[in-house]
Amino acid sequence: MIVEKEPINACRFRQSWKFLLRQVTPSGAFKITGCVNVSMSKLELVRIDSRGRIVLPQHFRELLGLHEDDSAYVTLDEQNHRIWISPAAEKNLVNVEIMLEDEPGSLAQAATVLARLKVDLVSTESHSTLRGKQAAWRIIAKDSRSPSQLKAELEKHGVKVKSARRF
Repeated sequence: MIVEKEPINACRFRQSWKFLLRQVTPSGAFKITGCVNVSMSKLELVRIDSRGRIVLPQHFRELLGLHEDDSAYVTLDEQNHRIWISPAAEKNLVNVEIMLEDEPGSLAQAATVLARLKVDLVSTESHSTLRGKQAAWRIIAKDSRSPSQLKAELEKHGVKVKSARRF
């Protein structure tokens, strides 16, 4: 696939580009397959301190509407070696790590318990930790209960909780 770019507009913090996606057909001709607008973000150099922390530049925080004590999602894109930071609009978030048997249906059973307890899932991730034996399910949920209360209720219903903490 060949990509052509042409600038279309600029704003205070980023330059936008329009990408025309072209594909070469078997006959050698070009076929337009789509058009995508992409923002070219402002680049800032920041330092990482001895505890692994970074300070987001003030104008980034202002643009994203992030304030002191707000929560944000940090996503690691391992393939492209990038970290994405997105504001978390939700409040009263709890991070819970659940340990499961690595067998069909175990995730569904835990999800059923969470649904019965009316836990509002915001984000989830699951993976095998020991193939065929053990799996982990990490959830971010909106819940007014304290992490210890939520952990106790889940364990009362047979869900094994490794950790639960408030964001």
